[in-house]
Amino acid sequence: MAIPLSNPMVSSGPAIPLNDTTNAGQTTANTAKVVDWTSAASVVDWSTPRKASDLCGQLKLFTELSPDHNTQRLLFRKVKKAFSEKSFLLASSQQQVRVLEARVKRMAPRKKKSVQTDPNTKFANIRDIKRAQEDAGERLISPSRIAEVELPSEGSGCIVVAVEGS
Repeated sequence: MAIPLSNPMVSSGPAIPLNDTTNAGQTTANTAKVVDWTSAASVVDWSTPRKASDLCGQLKLFTELSPDHNTQRLLFRKVKKAFSEKSFLLASSQQQVRVLEARVKRMAPRKKKSVQTDPNTKFANIRDIKRAQEDAGERLISPSRIAEVELPSEGSGCIVVAVEGS
């Protein structure tokens, strides 16, 4: 009977055991090669820059490690410029999203309030309709309605501020 997964299309080479106690010396040599490769590749532990200041610091460190060439400086200027443009585009798009969210919030349907009418009349007056709209927040409060509000006596010790809408 054939062993499953022994097809050459499935396995490209001999299987490497996960826990091989006989080859313990070889596994440490393999990891040592990996460590040697990483230390030979770079003296500094580089990370992905998240801000323009991180990028500037890495570029400065890179120029200190290697001799300065005109092409390197030109490349670094272009990278800084591209990074700044991307951050500007991100900030402007975030601002535009905030503006659009505010516009959607303003355009959302508001809760309607019923018009309080006099029980002796069949229909609502225009004044009652405007008052209901003002109470629901759909309309600015009229100056005549501000005059209807009772002002506290002067002995109460509070300041009253009235704002007239335009």
